[in-house]
Amino acid sequence: MEKIKRMGAWLVAAVFLGASFVGVPASASADASCPSGWLCIWDGFNYNGHKQQFYNCEFVNIGKLGWSDLLRSFKNPQTGHAVAKFYNWNGSSWEFLDSSVAPEYIPVVNFPLRTTDAIQIC
Repeated sequence: MEKIKRMGAWLVAAVFLGASFVGVPASASADASCPSGWLCIWDGFNYNGHKQQFYNCEFVNIGKLGWSDLLRSFKNPQTGHAVAKFYNWNGSSWEFLDSSVAPEYIPVVNFPLRTTDAIQIC
């Protein structure tokens, strides 16, 4: 009987802990908005999951932000047909993958863009 109680307690703890760590965190609620002039990226398809927004014209190593190979969807409502360029780090240099001319909205990113490690905004 004691063994059954311990297993039951373990099961309750596992379910409780699993619910805490499995699934989409509350901070990753679907925010599909992207202000005009910005480049927005998501780690989920269809603008779901965690989101990052970029405004300044600069080269951003998204790998340093914990986003290496996580790009799954993006919106590019930058102004003036600005271009965003996507790059992969191959271990020794940056490889150009593709570009996006604003305005462009991609709900499902396919390969090779899923390997994006950096973005040149503007």
